[in-house]
Amino acid sequence: MAPLAEEKTFTVYLTGFGGFQRLDNNPSSLIASYFLSPRPPVCFTVSGVSYKIHIVAHPEPITVTYKAVDHVVPVIWKRNDWDYILHLGAGIQENGYILETVAHEKGYDKTDVDGRIPEAEEDEGVESVEYGCRGGKEGEGSGGYGKVFSTTFDVNYLCEFIKKREKTGDDDSTPFVGVSPSSDAGMYLCEYIFRASLLEAARKVVDSSRRVLFMHVPYGSSEDLIKQGHKFVMLLAEAMVRDGEGLKD
Repeated sequence: MAPLAEEKTFTVYLTGFGGFQRLDNNPSSLIASYFLSPRPPVCFTVSGVSYKIHIVAHPEPITVTYKAVDHVVPVIWKRNDWDYILHLGAGIQENGYILETVAHEKGYDKTDVDGRIPEAEEDEGVESVEYGCRGGKEGEGSGGYGKVFSTTFDVNYLCEFIKKREKTGDDDSTPFVGVSPSSDAGMYLCEYIFRASLLEAARKVVDSSRRVLFMHVPYGSSEDLIKQGHKFVMLLAEAMVRDGEGLKD
């Protein structure tokens, strides 16, 4: 009898946001909610070792407020039942996926759905402005300052991994609409949750920033787009584990 192959299992934890502004059905939570029910794991084999990746979603969309992020993220990081975390948010782009690389410590002056900015910003006397998708008008600079937190995922590798497998769908005929890295997450709740998670990672005895990623998904909620998002997340989860575990192909 042939010896049983070695098997390793990893869990990618997934979050999405609730509605805000003109976006009642946030595509990030629509994509994430698919993984609330148990799904078959993402599987691959390297050098005779079998790898299984379970994708588990946060039980509900995260409210688009700074206070909610400040509460939820530390709670998630106190759990010991996941290996990597992927935060999703709605981008301003109508197609394509954007992998963010950095998050700023300060400068969050766009009001959330409760009309508030972070307490730390209020304490510093920061003047708030009306909120907007990805923190402002398309083309605006980040406006962030203070310490810059960075993921240590090789985001270029993640993008290239996905591009090599650019087709999706059962008939392998529906192409993804692109993936690219970004250093401007928008200085709104998307960047703020990325900042919060990277801050928690930095507080660990061993820096865990390689465990954290944020992705902007296309701005839209059509059935086809959400289904594509499900497949994209599964492919990205594999890329994250390959990178994080030193299994680049």
